[in-house]
Amino acid sequence: MTTIIRKKRILLFHANNFDVGGADYCLAKLAIALRDSCKFEPIVALRLDTPIRLIYESNGIPIHFVDVPRLQRRLEGKQFAKLPYYFARGAKELRALIEKQRIDLIHGNDLLDLHAPVAAKAAGIPSIQHVRMIPSSLVTRWTLAGFVTRLNSLVLCVSEAVRIRTLFQNKKAKVLYDWIDPAVGPMNDYANPRAELGLDENDRLVVCAGRLEPWKGQDLLLRAAPMILREQPLTHFAILGAPVHGKEKFCLQLEKLIRDFQLEGKVHLLGERRDVIGWMRSANVVVHCSRTPDPLPGVVLEAGLAGQAIVGAFDGGVPEEVPAENYDLLFKPGVVSELASRICQALQDPDLKMKGIMAQKFVQEKFSKERLFSQLESHYEFALGGSNG
Repeated sequence: MTTIIRKKRILLFHANNFDVGGADYCLAKLAIALRDSCKFEPIVALRLDTPIRLIYESNGIPIHFVDVPRLQRRLEGKQFAKLPYYFARGAKELRALIEKQRIDLIHGNDLLDLHAPVAAKAAGIPSIQHVRMIPSSLVTRWTLAGFVTRLNSLVLCVSEAVRIRTLFQNKKAKVLYDWIDPAVGPMNDYANPRAELGLDENDRLVVCAGRLEPWKGQDLLLRAAPMILREQPLTHFAILGAPVHGKEKFCLQLEKLIRDFQLEGKVHLLGERRDVIGWMRSANVVVHCSRTPDPLPGVVLEAGLAGQAIVGAFDGGVPEEVPAENYDLLFKPGVVSELASRICQALQDPDLKMKGIMAQKFVQEKFSKERLFSQLESHYEFALGGSNG
């Protein structure tokens, strides 16, 4: 008689925001990989109903919504005073979902998804927590690191930079990189982005992709643009990305910089796009210009997948995403003159295409879905006690 072994049920939890960003797509990629696993079965729990649900529904992944507060630094007054009550209520609701769905392990998607390990403790199951951010405050890092480490079986940091800077120094902290999955996220190809902008074969195209918010540094690129245009007057700049909810004023600041530097016709604010990879493939240079440490920016991996060597900030997880041979294209974060210099260097580099080929090979090998998902399964088995039977 054949014995049927029940797959272990993994609840993937994220107290998501209104905007759909990198952390949302990473969780979706994880869920889809689990769906195809012979060992585990994914169920997703989110705070808000956003367009990301379409990815789960189209892939047949069960999704639930729980009423939990999103922990953030901007809580003030009555919001802060009521936080313990709403946190406890949210954790209780999450525990009820764990018990109803017979969950074996809960996986929190980011550092502030603290409801996950609390609900897991209450339900008597193990928990794993991902860390996809680097808090700016040392006190915040120290406090959260201690709390998260004590509550979870394992802590998965998306880069070595995250592990070191968030002070996860004990043996529970492991580095697990996000993998690339072209089927998930805004990675569709595009026939001819240059035609959309009316560019000819002599024009140079610099592409910068990412949500529009101050720490992402799109304003730094605009401040660098006049310096670049003095050396490369045929250069155009395409900025892909939508403003973040609550930070719409930043987009107005970008528009003002374009007027102040007389960059009309040279800088193109194109909003949110589904064809990011196509734009990258058509670019002469792809840029990542975050002014603060970016834990593991997806745009760097996407550029590598598109065969592009990126001009990026030498900080956070970026140096872990590019081959050492391409470090000469990285610049000190926030230094506009260095950013301009690296872009001009890239536009004139006869070996740039070869660097792009190296970047592509590096990303495909280091961020292989098969290899990284195998590591994730091993982490789950460890947290579950080494048994999946």
